[in-house]
Amino acid sequence: MAKVSPVYRGTPADDPKGFQPEAIGNYVAKSDVADLDNVYLSDQGWVYRHFKPRADDPEAYWDEIIWAGDVSGPGPANDATPTLVPATPEANDPVGIFGAESQTFQSPPLDPLGDGIQFVTGPYPSSSSTIGTVRLNSDDTVDATQAIPFTLLVGGTLANTDTYKWEVTGPATATFSAGTQTGTFTGNTPAQGNVSITFPEKGSYTVKCTLTSVSGDGLESEGVKQVGVEEHIAQPVLGTVKVTGNASPQAGIGIQYTVNVEGGTATDSDITGRTWTAVLKSDGSTTAPNVQITQPDPDGDKATAKVVFQAATACVETLIKCSVAATTASNTPQVGQLEVLPHTVIGDGTVAGGNTTVAKDAATAAYSVTFTGASNPAPNDLVYAWTSDIAGSFSSASSATPTFTPTAAGTGEVKCTVTSANAEPGTSICTAKALTVTE
Repeated sequence: MAKVSPVYRGTPADDPKGFQPEAIGNYVAKSDVADLDNVYLSDQGWVYRHFKPRADDPEAYWDEIIWAGDVSGPGPANDATPTLVPATPEANDPVGIFGAESQTFQSPPLDPLGDGIQFVTGPYPSSSSTIGTVRLNSDDTVDATQAIPFTLLVGGTLANTDTYKWEVTGPATATFSAGTQTGTFTGNTPAQGNVSITFPEKGSYTVKCTLTSVSGDGLESEGVKQVGVEEHIAQPVLGTVKVTGNASPQAGIGIQYTVNVEGGTATDSDITGRTWTAVLKSDGSTTAPNVQITQPDPDGDKATAKVVFQAATACVETLIKCSVAATTASNTPQVGQLEVLPHTVIGDGTVAGGNTTVAKDAATAAYSVTFTGASNPAPNDLVYAWTSDIAGSFSSASSATPTFTPTAAGTGEVKCTVTSANAEPGTSICTAKALTVTE
């Protein structure tokens, strides 16, 4: 940024620095009524902000003076070298609007010739020789109702028992939401004095922190910063994400699930992504095996997904999840889930094989069960229970293919009931097969 014309400032030997008398007439070189930190560049030229005290408030209001000085021409290279360097028009940025409350003043680091103390009223402040300059680091423009961090930057060295005190003046009472308004340093650790300040209303605020060298020369060093506070525009928030669909899906069939966002302030246009997953309920994170998820319309909004449980082993308690993201939302992403328990279908069973006629005390051929209407995949945990109303015994009443040896002549039926823990319904009573036993 172009510097104020060199005639406006004393040399580095002038401490505290003041405007040169040839630049401002009656102002003396070391002035207690003019300070570079009160100067900013406006759309009408250089401006000096003059604070005007009032009995009930020493910083109540101010007026401003347009100030002659170079704008796009050369300025001093730095604090130590008074030679002039060329300046481009872009070097004038930032340029404020004349009369606006929030401005960027010629304070360090913008201008190394400033001492970081924006003079308001009274004697020009003395600076502690041990602490040196104090600067307050924060954004120049912040949002109301938000906690804004302020960082202390100290040019010298802090010592044990040095103290700090923060003050804020403006259109409303600010609060300290982190750190303490006053405190004592335990060593050369400026961060101990850092705070976060919440400004309740928009407007222009003056933030000041005074560091006192209690253990050194007893003098004070002040850092002052002007902060423009704007009305806070809250980020949109995602509401509650809900996944809906069949909580008892049949394996092998594509089931559609839908995600909706209820409440919140984010709109559908804010949503940038929906990601579907299936995980085991047992730990809430392991990917469920043998589960296929597809979006029927990959170029659409992905608010629906088709889920297929591809194997009987997938019939365990599962969470269908959808993570919804909105880059504009302050609480992105949000996840919704639906607990499901997939199932297979046994179908209708019929006793097959075996014999229709057999002699007493002779074993039949092996019986079995055939199914119609079973799911694909079919249950993999079928349990068989064979019975007969003819006297005799099965080679294994729980086998899928037992034989039967009758011990008395007569007629009756061979029956079987099939059950499955993963099927719904879980029982199939099979159609029986007639059997005649001869002597």
